[in-house]
Amino acid sequence: MIVRKFKDSTDICKMVKPYKKVAIIGCGGCYGEGGKPGVLKIEKLIKETGIEVVASGVTGRQCAWKDRASKKQLKDDDAIITLARTSERIKEADVLVSLACGVGVQSLTYFAGKKAVIPGFDTFFMGLPEGEVFKEQCIGCGNCILHLTGGICPIAKCPKSIMNGPCGGVLDNSCEVYPENNCIWIDIYNRLKDIGELENMKIINNPKDFSIRVHPRSIR
Repeated sequence: MIVRKFKDSTDICKMVKPYKKVAIIGCGGCYGEGGKPGVLKIEKLIKETGIEVVASGVTGRQCAWKDRASKKQLKDDDAIITLARTSERIKEADVLVSLACGVGVQSLTYFAGKKAVIPGFDTFFMGLPEGEVFKEQCIGCGNCILHLTGGICPIAKCPKSIMNGPCGGVLDNSCEVYPENNCIWIDIYNRLKDIGELENMKIINNPKDFSIRVHPRSIR
């Protein structure tokens, strides 16, 4: 999932302050806080500042709007009303607050017309939950080698993104940069051993071609 976190309440209030009428569009996709509970939370916060919330709604995935709207031949406010199941009063809004990742915010912007769009979340990385902590798993490098590393990513999980075995700073199986963590290459070794693919440790992985990640990216 794409991991995101609510912006500080003070920052959200500061962003909406110049506007008179606000609409809130939640996203029930990757990380659930952007769904109905998140919408209600931000709606309460904004109303406490004295600004009117004219409409709110939640969509499955804000990032998928462009394709879905195109199939239904929907544009601007009509697309938002249909896809987020919100009221006609959204047409009165001066600004839309998007409770989605950065991709969802930009997707909503495509339909916002002359309305401003502001993010209710900060977007961090693609990760998995471990208890109450989300840990990075993937950086979207564009050249996945997980089949060679036992399904564990050395690019995202090694602070140095080392491609071929541990660095010289490993001490007692611990990471040099974050000693509280295992060296990810020790974990990869143990995983490959468990699944009978230890021969993969002999493979020399080529350096990553980071030109693939020059922004903005696109793919066909």
